[in-house]
Amino acid sequence: MRNTLITSALLLCLALSLRPSVAAGDPPRRVDRGAGTGEVRVLVTGFEHARGRALVGLFRSADGFPDEGRRAARRAAAPIRDGRVVVRFRNLPSGPFAVAVMHDEDGDEEMDTGLFGIPTEGYGVSRDALRPLGPPLYEDAVLRLRAGERKRVHVRMHY
Repeated sequence: MRNTLITSALLLCLALSLRPSVAAGDPPRRVDRGAGTGEVRVLVTGFEHARGRALVGLFRSADGFPDEGRRAARRAAAPIRDGRVVVRFRNLPSGPFAVAVMHDEDGDEEMDTGLFGIPTEGYGVSRDALRPLGPPLYEDAVLRLRAGERKRVHVRMHY
């Protein structure tokens, strides 16, 4: 079980890199800001302490989830206060999405590991969709946003 969580955490850390999501020469992504857009409010709880910050990624498809952060539709970094973080992603078109979070304790935007690759920083995904073997699947973490909906998502941190 511990090895599975380690594998999941390592892949999750790659998904939450805050590097630019558009490569040079790629067309910019269009954002629908019309009346039919929705909002996702992500509440993250279970932080062991407030050092560092939380990196939150919102994925709109299985493509890149959870190991390719550059493919996340939206990303945010937030300070941890009172053991929790709240992030809002606004102006989202309707459709499926999944959320991945990493506790970046030292600000290096990478999952730190100890002996044998055991994570030393926390992680979590929507629907608490961690698997006993391998990384979380998008299909297990996915939620749906309806046009104009304001959805609340709770992510619990694991260490």
